[in-house]
Amino acid sequence: MQALLGFVVVTILLPAVAQTRPGYLRALPPEAQRCQICHFTRSGMEGPNAFGQDWKRYGSLQAILSRDSDGDGFSNGEELQAGTLPGDPRDYPGASRGIPFWWVGGGILLTVVGLGFWFQQRRKR
Repeated sequence: MQALLGFVVVTILLPAVAQTRPGYLRALPPEAQRCQICHFTRSGMEGPNAFGQDWKRYGSLQAILSRDSDGDGFSNGEELQAGTLPGDPRDYPGASRGIPFWWVGGGILLTVVGLGFWFQQRRKR
């Protein structure tokens, strides 16, 4: 069962780590240095989002700070300062923040895997 758990963790996490672009992250302010800025929206994992597409298209962060990639009425710079996702039109300064749907799914998955591991260990006794 431990091998299965290890396989699941590696299968889910390794592709994300393997394709990370550290140069892009270092260009962001320290409080915004996370993959979600370019690849995620509140509805879950996507990639790249509107902000990430603009960054790739225009080639630098400075070139897109005054743009509004997601069309929510706030510039990318304003959203980065506010800690919101500049690539998700539903996430903007002042928006109510609920729990993202993918967190619920991830929590359920981890619970099922954890219970499976616990039952397996109990059965061995």
